[in-house]
Formats: sequence, structure tokens, C-alpha cells
Amino acid sequence: MCLTITIEPFQANAGGLSAIASSMPAALLRFDHERRSWLGRQGPRLRVGCACELLAESADWNAPTHDMTPDAASRLAATLAWITSHYRAPLAVEVVWDGDGIEVEEQVDATALAELARTSRLGTRTRYVVRDYSGPVSA
Repeated sequence: MCLTITIEPFQANAGGLSAIASSMPAALLRFDHERRSWLGRQGPRLRVGCACELLAESADWNAPTHDMTPDAASRLAATLAWITSHYRAPLAVEVVWDGDGIEVEEQVDATALAELARTSRLGTRTRYVVRDYSGPVSA
């Protein structure tokens, strides 16, 4: 079972996400660009199909949150902060075990999402919707 990270526009017909991801600094996570959507519509999304290298040895797929190494958690937080600072339309973000369903949807601002990642508190069955971009421009 792999840890997957998926980011997509929360609004239909929102564009530009692929271009933003293509211009990310090399130190951040690399995403594959896809044209299908898990929100029930066609459109762009970014996906890391296997992000297991971010996980700490203590990670457990039955845990409520993903336990990541400190370096990996910082890298994911920086990646999410960078994307949300450059793509200022609503986004849906999932960091889930491949095949797991979403049980909770939480509204967060960009700063809170980056902090959840930085402190290894991203929920295992949670979709985060980012609508407020009041946070810093970079992590």
C-alpha cells in the first residue's frame, strides 16, 4: 500500500495548476500531471503516486495521522506552501493511503495546511480544502 498525495482545483474550470507545479523549485516534491479528477469532473490534478519515502519508520496505516520524518515533513510543508502561494484559487489536497476513502473534509487556510504537514498531523482519511490564502508567500 502506497502513500499518495493529490492536489486539484476545488472549482470546476480552474486552470493553471500544472504550470504552477512545473515551475516549482527543484528541492520541492515532484508531481505527475493528470487530467482526471477524483471530485467527479475532468480537469487537471497533481499527484505523487508513491510518497512512501516521506514516512517515518513508525508510520502506521491505521493511525489517524501520517508519521513523517522531520525532513520529509518540512519538505512537504514547503511544497504545499509554495503551491498555495502561487495558485490562489481553492484547492483540494489529499495525503492518503492508496485505496483508502475520505471520511472527513476540512476547510483550512494555506498556513494551517503547511503547519499540519510540518508537524506530521495530516489526517489519513482527510481531504483538506484550501480557500483562504492569507498565509506567507513561501514556507
